[in-house]
Amino acid sequence: MRDAQQQAVMNYNQELSTVHFLAAMCEQRDGFFPYLLKNLNVDTNAFNSEVKGLIKSIPSVKGTDRLSMSMGLARVFGLAEQAAGQGEINVSHLLGAMAGDGDTEVVALCKKYGITKREVVSLYTKYQGGQTVMKIRKPWKNTVRI
Repeated sequence: MRDAQQQAVMNYNQELSTVHFLAAMCEQRDGFFPYLLKNLNVDTNAFNSEVKGLIKSIPSVKGTDRLSMSMGLARVFGLAEQAAGQGEINVSHLLGAMAGDGDTEVVALCKKYGITKREVVSLYTKYQGGQTVMKIRKPWKNTVRI
């Protein structure tokens, strides 16, 4: 989440969105997201380029000291919590929600590259076998395990 916030701040964006969250995930060198892209045969250079293009298309505003959350990102967090039920939220809950109901541009990009909730959940189950669980902080609660 901190990396997503940094993406927004460095681009002078007033709103933190699923585009920023996705851009932060694109910077990961290991973990589930690179695993997902590799297993879906996604051209990571093309995907990352499109994500950067989405970031550049967000209006920049200098001189402001507030960063709000987009409705799309707020929905993703809510849907991820629902998907987790009583369990801990993991990256598959977040990515699945983002691919299906995030900000419009991110949903379209995920669809274009075959990143669906179904694929995310399926590949996460395979990835889970023997992998380390990563922790991130929830901006709306305490912590979340991914």
